Amino acid sequence: MCADGQAVRLPLASHCVFTVFTLTVQLWLFYLRRTFTACCDRPSPSTVNSRSGPTKGVKTVRQRLRSDVSFVASFLRIAEHVPRAVFRTILAIPLLLVAHNRSAAQELEPGSYQNAPTGVNVAAGSIVISRGNVLTDASLPIEGARAEVEVLGLAYVRTLGVLGRAAKFDAQIPVTWANFSGIVAGEERTRSPRGLADPRFRLSVNILGSPALTIPEFAKYRQRAILGISLQVMPPLGQYDDDRYVNLGSNRWSFRPETGASWGHGRFILEGAAGAWLFTHNGNYVGRIQEQSPLYFVKGNAIMTFRRGIWGALSYGRATGGRTRVNGVETNSLQTNDRLGTTWLVPITRWVAMRAVFTTGLSTRFGADFDSFAIGAQYTWFKRPQPPAAPHDIR
Repeated sequence: MCADGQAVRLPLASHCVFTVFTLTVQLWLFYLRRTFTACCDRPSPSTVNSRSGPTKGVKTVRQRLRSDVSFVASFLRIAEHVPRAVFRTILAIPLLLVAHNRSAAQELEPGSYQNAPTGVNVAAGSIVISRGNVLTDASLPIEGARAEVEVLGLAYVRTLGVLGRAAKFDAQIPVTWANFSGIVAGEERTRSPRGLADPRFRLSVNILGSPALTIPEFAKYRQRAILGISLQVMPPLGQYDDDRYVNLGSNRWSFRPETGASWGHGRFILEGAAGAWLFTHNGNYVGRIQEQSPLYFVKGNAIMTFRRGIWGALSYGRATGGRTRVNGVETNSLQTNDRLGTTWLVPITRWVAMRAVFTTGLSTRFGADFDSFAIGAQYTWFKRPQPPAAPHDIR
């Protein structure tokens, strides 16, 4: 914060958003240029024999695009043994675009309980921009709280098998730049913390309808009904100043048990989940002890898959509870929040995809009330499946 009390704006995250957007446009322009070049190289009728097809050495559009795909596949030595449909499903492995930790109960996360083959790794980076009141702690003595939060989220997902059932492990690390403002004791105050927020680690297991499958086995799998459970843990490793009301870290452990179900039919998937955030106490809350009751939530998603692996989702979530107590005194802080969001994923290549998320508040009674936009890229890799052994000639 400057000496005159004005918050210092850090444009780094905004620059990152612009960079990601520029790279995305360049990738699409590269693809369109290749397609246009292929169209220009389309053989003329005079060079094509009606019986023998195109003259040797002249490539059609389809052959040109196939050669591009074959080049990438031979370079990575993977795609030759993996069906295209499997790649589309792998790219759709849900990966949360890491949000600010204080909007924890508002994560809508479409696709959390879809099945995926084991042994797949996904790494992602994202930029999340939130505007509004992202402070879910209604016990804070702050009036008219406003915030501008920019998060650089780093995440990793690994699919695996647990007792023969499909499972996922994910880790999320948010690096945050924030500017908070509000009225405390009748005086306008600002604060601009920056640094690491509380990271998150989660294990989810599909207990029904989703066996652990290798990539060749997964090619024959068709989703019907899936039931899964998950547990997310948020350790108090984020930046915390015990003399401040507003911090990036929470100085307490948080746990999120959840149960979810997913039902698929063709290109359409319906999902629902319910759970709660459970909190330990914060023993150094500006010299006092802060406790918070569980914050319960339900959420649902409708997902539609389109051609070329593109999919979109419409999501709704509702959270209620989370009353806080300071030194044993309960505050008037019952939270009730309704949020609506949409998520879109667009594959760029078989291993790279771009994801965009927008969420907004429908109604809020205390707690978080903000708009959030996220854009990120994810890269997928896995061990190349062994090709089937060629039969020996018997003479």
